[in-house]
Order: sequence, then C-alpha cells, then structure tokens
Amino acid sequence: MKITKYTKINLRDFRHNLTQLKDSMVEGEVYRVYEKGTPLAYIIPEGYDIDLNTEQEKKVKAFKESLSMPTGRVNRPKDFDADREIEKIFQERYKK
Repeated sequence: MKITKYTKINLRDFRHNLTQLKDSMVEGEVYRVYEKGTPLAYIIPEGYDIDLNTEQEKKVKAFKESLSMPTGRVNRPKDFDADREIEKIFQERYKK
C-alpha cells in the first residue's frame, strides 16, 4: 500500500492515547508526530510503501541549494583592482 495521508498528532497526545492509537494503526492509520510544531516521527504500520518526501523536506533542500556557493570559475582581468571598483560604485551611489 502507498501512504497518501498522514494524521498529525502532538507528542503529548500520542503518549496519552497510545492504546487507542495502536488500535487505529491496526486498521491502517498513519501518524506524523510533532513536538512544538517540529516533525518528530512517522508512525507507519507494517505493509506500507514508505515515501517520506514531503513538502517541508523539499523546501529544506531548496534552501540548502540556495545557500551553496557558485561552482563556476570567475574570469577577471589580471589588472583588476577590487578596491577601486568598490570606490567607483560608492561614488556613483552617493554622489554629492
């Protein structure tokens, strides 16, 4: 079976209602346990195909990719002077 829907549950509620949740898991219910809004665990009954790619995980991957440095090499002239270029930019921006 493929998991199509998770039931979100707080860790405290999960602990307090463990017997009832066990019975619903026998019927095939899948739980995603949270603690203070952070996903903590997936409780999945045996017999399911597990695919944990969620939207949040996709967002985390995209965020990490956006932070990565460019891998290409920058070709600049040998007589390039960064201080001079920055000074030009400041002079243009803050002309008096």
